[in-house]
Amino acid sequence: MPKNYKKLNKKIEILKNILSGALIKDALTFAHLKFSLFIIAMIIAIVANRYAAEKSYHHLQKLNTELKELKFQYTVSQKKLINFSRESQIVNDSTIKSLGLKLPENPPQRIYINKK
Repeated sequence: MPKNYKKLNKKIEILKNILSGALIKDALTFAHLKFSLFIIAMIIAIVANRYAAEKSYHHLQKLNTELKELKFQYTVSQKKLINFSRESQIVNDSTIKSLGLKLPENPPQRIYINKK
């Protein structure tokens, strides 16, 4: 029983040192203060880098979504334009009818010029 008591007492003493702050006051800790500050600075840099990477990733996702929407709008407007430029749609257009315009019955003729 005394052996287990010594191990338990040692663990409790280590826990007390950590919680009370005596570990920070220890001379050994002050000897490695520069290294500890370096480690803390590296952790802060890693967290900042991760945050910046996530921010840029979300920005790229937003731009990709916007690009898909714009592509969809482009294809829809292109289909509307193609549909509107058909002869049957032009004949049925109300603005053309109100102007009294009619489609020509004969197709246009080509003019050929001989270059010498």
